[in-house]
Amino acid sequence: MIGGNLPNFKKNNNFERWSFGNGFLWTPEGEKFTSGDIRAGKIALLEMNRLHRISVRRRKQKKPKNNVIPFPVKTHKTVSSA
Repeated sequence: MIGGNLPNFKKNNNFERWSFGNGFLWTPEGEKFTSGDIRAGKIALLEMNRLHRISVRRRKQKKPKNNVIPFPVKTHKTVSSA
């Protein structure tokens, strides 16, 4: 079984204080992740992107409703004082 701390790579990939232990990847806050959790993250992101594209496509295809009834607008003539 692998154990130990992760090395620092870059500033945007800071794994300082992350560690491996008991078959999990541990965050500095004490959360644990399995390899399945890590892999599922990418699949979930792909699914969210797919659903977003479907939503945008449906919004573009949506036609205005024809059952809207406009209220009559009364116009008043103004009396000018000349």
